[in-house]
Amino acid sequence: MKTKIKIILSAVLVLLVAIVFQVELMKKIEAAEFLNGWIWGGSEEANDGTIDGNETGVGWLSVNSKNCDSDLDGTTDQCGNNCDTDGDDVYDDPCPIASYGVQIPAGDGDVTGYAWSSNLGWIDFNPQDHCGVDYQASSCTPDSGNAGVTRSGSQLLGWARIVGIAQESADGNSGGWDGWIKMSGTVDDGAGTQYGVDINSLNNDSEDLNGDYAWSNELGYIDFEEIIPPDIPQFKVCDGDTWTDNGVTYYLLNKNPNADNHPQVDLNAYYAESSQELNCSNTTTLGASNVDSDSDFTPQDGSITMADEDQGIVESKNLTDINGGDRAEVKVDYTNSSTGESYNDTANICIYDCSGATSNYFVDNETYDCGCGVEVNSRRARGEGWREVAP
Repeated sequence: MKTKIKIILSAVLVLLVAIVFQVELMKKIEAAEFLNGWIWGGSEEANDGTIDGNETGVGWLSVNSKNCDSDLDGTTDQCGNNCDTDGDDVYDDPCPIASYGVQIPAGDGDVTGYAWSSNLGWIDFNPQDHCGVDYQASSCTPDSGNAGVTRSGSQLLGWARIVGIAQESADGNSGGWDGWIKMSGTVDDGAGTQYGVDINSLNNDSEDLNGDYAWSNELGYIDFEEIIPPDIPQFKVCDGDTWTDNGVTYYLLNKNPNADNHPQVDLNAYYAESSQELNCSNTTTLGASNVDSDSDFTPQDGSITMADEDQGIVESKNLTDINGGDRAEVKVDYTNSSTGESYNDTANICIYDCSGATSNYFVDNETYDCGCGVEVNSRRARGEGWREVAP
């Protein structure tokens, strides 16, 4: 059995940290999507099933101040219950609480913000932005990889950090602890067992090691099972035939004009609320609604920017004066009528022109390059009086 080094943060230090983060976190709470619920950390170094001093004692960690302050009035709904963030053991009435939260993006990107533990203080999910700036530590770099938590698909990767332990390490008073919490990795059990936090595994009573658990070298497993991922409003322009050139995907647009003599983009836009990232292949599985299509995407004169294919020069063009191969970026806006929230996405389009490449009467094959990588097999017109002769 390993000897556990007890980390004791003074009430004064925690109070100072709370005051600093109260100000910082209030600035961070903006229109964004946050995790809800609680993380649990509690295990025994010797699995003897009794409370005998070898427990980690992490307890509950709140990832959103709304867990404790449902009306967001700056005081807890009930004093105690792992909610007070003022850094002392006195249950004031009312009990003050900072606004905080752990924010997760709809797609790949950085997870940001703070969770709170009445035993450990603040847990920083983007320490790469704060260590050395908002607080000091003996090192701002974990043993492997980069500091900070990111989302990749449905997986959480990287490292969060317990701020109080990090600060004590700067003074050499942490007993050798660093305070890092790793979101995914391999258990040192000789069997290659994987652990990790997967958004799709949370809040479903799975208790899956490789889906619900992070790891701290000092405190053991950290259980994310009770976390409720947000249903994030998402908007995506997609569908239609596509062509990829130099890593850029274009939607193909035929030059043939509509009734107003403007080329018409054949695209659809989808809206969904989900913790999974909306893309053009999962609109059905996520129950996305098709909010617009066709005529609403018709670009008008001078309303889009065309790029010169050869020179890479961006210029405005009248869409009645276009050629096969011209490219453009169309911005599409959408406002949810029920919530009033506005979203936008962009789609790259490439205009092709196959007019005159076909005829009702044919002889032998010819290939026409219509631009944007579009080629058609056509045939020269047959002459009058021609008739097929059997071989």
